[in-house]
Amino acid sequence: MREMFEVTLVGRERCKRAGVKRQCVRLEVVSYPESGVLRDSSEENTQKILPAFAGSAASEPVWLEIGIVERPTLLTEIDTLIPHARYSKRSMRGKIRLPDGNIVPLEETTVAERKYAYE
Repeated sequence: MREMFEVTLVGRERCKRAGVKRQCVRLEVVSYPESGVLRDSSEENTQKILPAFAGSAASEPVWLEIGIVERPTLLTEIDTLIPHARYSKRSMRGKIRLPDGNIVPLEETTVAERKYAYE
């Protein structure tokens, strides 16, 4: 699967390691699959998860839309790239058509945060 990445410097701020103040940058990395790749590769997964929703296997491809975007943000030192914090937001949206014709929207967002201490 081909994935697209966009890296952006979203800010500068002070951080501290071993009691010494340092200059850090906040980098945001946005990643998402190349257009159409998820839908094309998701039919097999649909056949596996659809019985949980509909009680039977699908007789046709049912993914109408699917998209995943990840937005990790890294707070890191400029000169050493030693990380101080990582924040991550992952969003998945899609629509599936059940064998009875009903369209079911799917949406999920997960957020994670991790801080590193060097004291």
